[in-house]
Amino acid sequence: MTKFICVANNKGGVGKTTVTVSLAEALAQIHKLSVLVVDLDPQINASIVLAGSQPREHAPWRTGNSILEFLSVERSQAFANANTFASIVALPAGSGRVAYVSGSPKMLTFERRKLVASAGTLEREQSWFVSAIDKFLSDVRVTYQVVVFDCPPGLSLMAEAALARADMILMPVIPTALSVMGLQAYASYLSEISPHLGQRAAILKTMVRQTNAMDNWSREIDALSAEHYVLKASTRYATAWAEAMEREAGHRSFSARYLGVEPELETLANEIWSKLTGRQP
Repeated sequence: MTKFICVANNKGGVGKTTVTVSLAEALAQIHKLSVLVVDLDPQINASIVLAGSQPREHAPWRTGNSILEFLSVERSQAFANANTFASIVALPAGSGRVAYVSGSPKMLTFERRKLVASAGTLEREQSWFVSAIDKFLSDVRVTYQVVVFDCPPGLSLMAEAALARADMILMPVIPTALSVMGLQAYASYLSEISPHLGQRAAILKTMVRQTNAMDNWSREIDALSAEHYVLKASTRYATAWAEAMEREAGHRSFSARYLGVEPELETLANEIWSKLTGRQP
């Protein structure tokens, strides 16, 4: 059964895109899974990373092959097949598969324009986006074993629709005062939408360094474990994570790409897959 993960947090700069891309590639490499990344963020950072050294003029967000086009080609309540919008990422032989549906900078205004143009109510438009995400997931679940959504910071009707269908809402957080307060606010927001969303939330500590201040805020995060799952895995502060997202130089092997952080990425992928499937890593 296909598993749906939303990487989300109301606060930017906590490593959502890095977690999205690295987790997708680790699940494909380590667990030999077929993984689809869906970029819902108008900043399209995940799309840029996964496009790698592809010429920008051929990038899917410029050639009309993004999530925006999927939403825009509705005809008589029928959407196109979502699989036709996926772009394949080159991976070494023997691994699984990674593909992505590109985001679009125009998603920033799409929701507002749709709401105004239809003169509809917010509830009606929320329902429309839920139907869109349901059709999208119905299409891709026959092709992919895992779908990972990179959600934008802030509020988005498309992201809310994805959150409603997620098996796991993975919330990256840096153990700092502002990041933890942002996490607490976002966790409350999820619970207000639906109590079930809070139950599906999983908290991942990112950019961790061994300082007294971070240790204190890390304990604040651990205190949330009464309501949300706090992963044992974490990612430490290391330039290797940023370097792994640099793809202009072309293809590198998984081990070369994540040199220096591969063991902790493997631990993270194993724990998340175990949590999703109920199997021991």
